[in-house]
Amino acid sequence: AVGCRDRWRGLHRTQRCPDARARRPQCADLAKAERLLDEAGLKKGADGIRLKTTITYQPGNRDLTQNVVEYIKAQFRRIGVDLAITPAADFPS
Repeated sequence: AVGCRDRWRGLHRTQRCPDARARRPQCADLAKAERLLDEAGLKKGADGIRLKTTITYQPGNRDLTQNVVEYIKAQFRRIGVDLAITPAADFPS
């Protein structure tokens, strides 16, 4: 079986820091997430979607940021949340 640590290896490079043990990624408990959403009244529809919402992100480092929000979108999809992702409007600095 693949452990939590193994699943995260491809997602980020481990950076050494003084408190590296406190910054380990946590495994998602999909069953608990689904149970909590059900209890909150957000049941899955026939299409498997519980709710639809949008994430707006700052397009500063567009490639990196867009990759992160695409990953977040895929993870939320696993529990029935349909995320639309849109870049924020540009603004002068």
